[in-house]
Amino acid sequence: MIRASNPPVKVFGCRVYLEKTQKFFYALNIDKKDYLWDTHHYQVARLQLPLSEKHGLPPAPTGIGTLSFDTQQELLWIGTDSVSLSYYTCCPALSDFFKGRATSYYGSDLQNEPSMTDLKCMSFFGKNSSEILVAGCQNVMYKIDVDKGVIVQEIPTQYEWYMMKFCRYICAGTTSGAVHFLDPDTLVSIKTWQAHSANLSDMDAQDSYLVTCGWSTRPYGPPTLESFAKVYDLKKLEQLPPIPFHTGAAFVQMHPKLSTTSIVSSMSGQLQVANILDPNTSNLLQANLGSYMSQSHLVLAPSGAAWALADLEGVIQIWAGSLNNLRFTESAAPTEFADEVFPLAFMDIDSDMSVSFLEKSSAKELTPFSAVGMPYYREKLLSAWPDDQIYELGFLPRKIDPEVIKHMTPSAVGFRAPNPKNTLRNQMDRISIVNSDGTALAAPKFLSEKNREASSEMEKKRRISDAEAYTKPDLAGSTKADVPVMYRLMEIKYSRYGVDDFDFGFYNKTQYSGLETHITNSYLNPLLQLFKYTPLFRNIALHHSASSCIAESCLLCELGYLFDMLEKAEGQKCHATNFLKAFSSLSEASKLQLTEETSPQSTLEARIQAANRFLLKQIGLDYQRIALMGDNKLDQTLVTHAFTNMRCTSCYHETLRASPKTLVDLSYHALNVNPRMRSSTPAFSRILKDSFEGENSQRMWCDRCRRYQPVQSWETIQSVPSILMINTGLSKQTDARHLWSIPGWLPERIGLVVEKGRILCLEGEALRAAQRNRQSRLMVVYDLVGLVADVNSGEHQKSHMVSLIN
Repeated sequence: MIRASNPPVKVFGCRVYLEKTQKFFYALNIDKKDYLWDTHHYQVARLQLPLSEKHGLPPAPTGIGTLSFDTQQELLWIGTDSVSLSYYTCCPALSDFFKGRATSYYGSDLQNEPSMTDLKCMSFFGKNSSEILVAGCQNVMYKIDVDKGVIVQEIPTQYEWYMMKFCRYICAGTTSGAVHFLDPDTLVSIKTWQAHSANLSDMDAQDSYLVTCGWSTRPYGPPTLESFAKVYDLKKLEQLPPIPFHTGAAFVQMHPKLSTTSIVSSMSGQLQVANILDPNTSNLLQANLGSYMSQSHLVLAPSGAAWALADLEGVIQIWAGSLNNLRFTESAAPTEFADEVFPLAFMDIDSDMSVSFLEKSSAKELTPFSAVGMPYYREKLLSAWPDDQIYELGFLPRKIDPEVIKHMTPSAVGFRAPNPKNTLRNQMDRISIVNSDGTALAAPKFLSEKNREASSEMEKKRRISDAEAYTKPDLAGSTKADVPVMYRLMEIKYSRYGVDDFDFGFYNKTQYSGLETHITNSYLNPLLQLFKYTPLFRNIALHHSASSCIAESCLLCELGYLFDMLEKAEGQKCHATNFLKAFSSLSEASKLQLTEETSPQSTLEARIQAANRFLLKQIGLDYQRIALMGDNKLDQTLVTHAFTNMRCTSCYHETLRASPKTLVDLSYHALNVNPRMRSSTPAFSRILKDSFEGENSQRMWCDRCRRYQPVQSWETIQSVPSILMINTGLSKQTDARHLWSIPGWLPERIGLVVEKGRILCLEGEALRAAQRNRQSRLMVVYDLVGLVADVNSGEHQKSHMVSLIN
């Protein structure tokens, strides 16, 4: 089975020409009614694969291993015996062969299985399933997840499987000619049908019918192809009358649009189009093969408008009604072909650099070095100096204070005036040009200005290209003083028409809407965007907003309305005014100093983490306000269930209390270990495990000792949620900031295993090994959705928050 991918690069020249043979007009009987296939079908293309040369042997025809029409693009994929992959497109202007070596994205992981000895066939478990069943002439079948590239299950078997098709059941044929109908859920054989006395040759299933071709044994001599194509009803699980085919049925294909129409072919190139409900009504076609009994493949396009034949000579025939209107699929996506590689022009560059300019002018004209283009590069150039090494020089003198000019009086030498005492003695204001490096993005014109005047075409191109250039910054090598333009604080310019006159589309040309920042408490915008792009969280908010909740300041309802507005805006700017008003009206938010009015001096880093904790708690209360009895959907989504164990170090008295929590505050105890004992930088999984368990020691009241005693406490985890929210805790533990500056320290995927109250955190190779060894039965795997970061350059700009969504 071949799945479409991007076309390879290497091109093999091949003549493609039309060979029009005798036209046919025939009628098909569909459900015992006359149905006219009123198109003249003939051979529209004949394709010859290049000859193959191996180990100095004479050139020989290229063996074709498989054919498959692409279901998404106008392509016919051709797999050869030499482990190469080619394709043919039905577009007449692009009817060439492109060839590349066939590779597998997960091949390095699955080829090392020692039990894979003789695999023959495979089948998906359904139309939208990502799992396949792989089997062959061996005693083990495999259930493989093609998205993850891992073996999910190994199933022992006693049959030698040769061919598989999926239609209602997994129709699996054996080498003995029997077809087993396997239940996709349990892989239990529902029924067994002995279709042929020897091996199967081909079979296909469509709608509710299965048609097979196979071999039959003889008392003397080798097996021969049967002169019947067997038909089976998958609804009633009973055999129907066979389709007679006297030249020997070798290949069969079911029409994708006409559910009772099948095309049966022999190895000599004879084709028969028949209705399986009326086998006696059929129409014959004959393909012109290179040699007798050489047909090797027959495949029908998903649109039903064309089919392809292949023979042992490496020739492929395309049959259709017309080449002009030929379509392999009903709704094909455009095919992205490789760019054409143009040869480089020759440049004659003189290598003798000692020749003077006058000698060059008198001699022949030479090519200057400026004509040589710059190579493609990914690293930062040496000429790109960082901002902290660029110095401001040669500025205009500082303007004199108007108060000084107002009180100046003439003196013997010049003028004099009293000091206004705006600064200290011998103190001057530093004069600097903000964004003097030229990387600042020019503010766009107001919408009202664009309506009044038409900008020139060159200015439009320049402004648009500048905006696109600075929305894709190179983060490599950036320092604290060198913040990329994309993450710098953007001040919104106001006209007399207010914020609605600002051109937000100049900065955002995507379908993802942003939130305005000129509203009070808009520091929550990055956190709201992170909530919006968390699918489970978004679904809960949307479902709650459509419920019967009538609370006046329900944050969960306002979140649902906000998410719905962002989804429907499709790139237009939005504002979270209603949500932020509801947030500001809560007295608990003011008591915790989470609003800008109550905590003007607190850092954004500490405030956003406290707001995250408060919002998750308040959302849980809003959800429980109208939740039915026993509805714990939100707990399963957000809450980590745990118990806090406390033990007095004096009397060893232990107490236990429930301590559910909606987020995890990271604690960096691993950094407090003696540097001589700490071998390397602690991994993120180590920090997360320590944060979950929360082992610490503090003085607390002991009920047995009746006094304050040193008490040890630790967490016992019972279950983990579907969404794992984490606070970095860097506002209190600044010595751990260097960990987050290490590239790759924060993994994109982690796995958590809870067993007997203890938790195991896995990442990287350890996580992949656990998944390969099928030890993930109790494991919960988390993918990184995004994070909220504090951008603080420390120079000329105040701190602000941004969200990074994966």
